[in-house]
Amino acid sequence: MAAQELMGRYLTAGLTASELEAAIRALSVSLKKPVFSAENEWRITWLRGVDAELPIALRNDGTEVISYVEMPLPLRAIKTIVVGTKRDVRRTVESIWAYLERLGVLHVQFEECEIPYR
Repeated sequence: MAAQELMGRYLTAGLTASELEAAIRALSVSLKKPVFSAENEWRITWLRGVDAELPIALRNDGTEVISYVEMPLPLRAIKTIVVGTKRDVRRTVESIWAYLERLGVLHVQFEECEIPYR
């Protein structure tokens, strides 16, 4: 369903401004630029104030603080990891593979994203 059609449904449903804002926030996390469609990824989203409250953790990646929510995920659910738009894809794959080996996860395939690095 196109985003415009979905928004039209919300607008004709007689929503209040705050309900419409929540709907837009919920919809916005599911939108993705078409160039990334080949990734065929699944997104797990959580909206503060809409979904149940979850404890937020923080990590520093060296340039910024990133918030995240820890979620259990069975390792058998990971089939393919798409590594992309990195300067050094080979090193990234080696690092991830070493981590997965330590966990005993040997069934994962790697693919390189076809979108060029800037």
